[in-house]
Amino acid sequence: MVTFDQFIAEIETIFANYAETGDIDRISVKGWVITLLRGLGKNICDKRESIVEVRDSRALLPENFKSLILALKLEPTDNFTHSERRAVPIREYITNPVIWDGINEEYIVNNCESSLVTEKLIIGGECVNNYYNYEWLSIVKGMQKDTLDTNCYNINPQIRDTCPHKISITNRALNANFKTGKIYLQYNTLPSDADGEVVIPEITTGDIKLYIENEIKIKIAENLILNNKNAQGAGTLLALWRQDRRLLEVKARSESNWSGLSENWDKKILGKNQQNRNLYDLPGQIKRQSRY
Repeated sequence: MVTFDQFIAEIETIFANYAETGDIDRISVKGWVITLLRGLGKNICDKRESIVEVRDSRALLPENFKSLILALKLEPTDNFTHSERRAVPIREYITNPVIWDGINEEYIVNNCESSLVTEKLIIGGECVNNYYNYEWLSIVKGMQKDTLDTNCYNINPQIRDTCPHKISITNRALNANFKTGKIYLQYNTLPSDADGEVVIPEITTGDIKLYIENEIKIKIAENLILNNKNAQGAGTLLALWRQDRRLLEVKARSESNWSGLSENWDKKILGKNQQNRNLYDLPGQIKRQSRY
């Protein structure tokens, strides 16, 4: 993987003169990189969980948020004294699974072991559990589909039609129809390091990085030309970078698809091929054995 700091260092080397004059905006570049990663689908994503705080009906989602899998409104139980409630939570959250029956299109309630979410806390150097009752959150109809996982639990009609508390998501902003509270989230996250910083994945060929680098060079060159930053040479290079963009995007999507393959996919394909070949073997013929 390539960290953003490593990536921006390479970009600033390519545009060294403009980096020295402060014409390369790192915040803008990071935003462009995140947008490009979002466009590559969820094959490159990881799954994570978090608890966000709603204030004035809004909450800021993690920077690497891609799409929602599950959202629950939490109501704390009265487990701790006032002083203990000031303890700082660890980022480790647990919830019991909800089983969705795809055939009947309904939740199998009997398989839910409890209605509690557990938050781990450090109090006096020891790890203790803080319990929450939870309530399903409805997704506002008409919300952008790219912010929802295809298997998002909250879009089920039984939840949308019965749950009074609602949320919507725009980019990193979560909006709610209640003023304050906590929300437990399970979500797809853009590739990131242990500190949660967005990274550019290198899965097989490195084409994702080449694609993103080419797109960022195009964006920077276009901005320099639009702002009359004496970028005559950038115009020539811009034409070359634009010429390569379609091929690089195709290769990047091909690399991202590799990360979506299941474990031992190669052995499964070889086994399937062997089965297909066996269909054409005559009775009594010695079966060919794959050497893999």
